[in-house]
Amino acid sequence: MPLRIIISLDRPHRAAGDILGVVVSKKRKLHTSLPAGAVSNIEELMKKRGFDGDWASSETLIGTSRISRPLVSLLGVGDLQAGENRVKEGMRRAVGNMIQEGRRHGVREAV
Repeated sequence: MPLRIIISLDRPHRAAGDILGVVVSKKRKLHTSLPAGAVSNIEELMKKRGFDGDWASSETLIGTSRISRPLVSLLGVGDLQAGENRVKEGMRRAVGNMIQEGRRHGVREAV
């Protein structure tokens, strides 16, 4: 079964999907429009796992009650000052890792 990816910049927490993808740059800086409660919850999960947002890295975690998805995938893009092409390539690789992890869990949709 194919994995459907939905890109939602406006209210991603309300879009349908099984995995919530969250972009993280260097030093654990989140780039999302999620509610404050969900953001603080994701920041806690990042600290527990030691995820720093390094270039092309990803980590798929089990969501909590504050996050409306069973899985959260942290997508590391590294330093945003490194140049647009490098950031885009880091995102592409991180999303690829998220897809592979999602397929292992039988996920059908990612936001």
